[in-house]
Amino acid sequence: MEPIGLTLCVRSIRAELMQDLRDCENAQFLKQLPCDYWAKQDLIMTPSTIENHLNEPLHPLVALEYMYAEQQCSLLGLEHRDDPTVKTTVFHCQECT
Repeated sequence: MEPIGLTLCVRSIRAELMQDLRDCENAQFLKQLPCDYWAKQDLIMTPSTIENHLNEPLHPLVALEYMYAEQQCSLLGLEHRDDPTVKTTVFHCQECT
């Protein structure tokens, strides 16, 4: 079984990497990087890859990237604070602290 890598970016990625990104056939908000030899897929999400997918209800991966990139300590600082996935994720994160 080959692993699948997932990278969440807070801001953006270097221009050198941008030219290597390919569309992911499974989800438009994911991009693929070449991953010869080590993984089945190397997927990446950035604020720019999810910007056209911030329609509620958010896909769970879009919600995760959105929350990671926004770096807010509470729901009050999030535009999509009423999204069920965002609310659930924040709730579970607060339980862990």
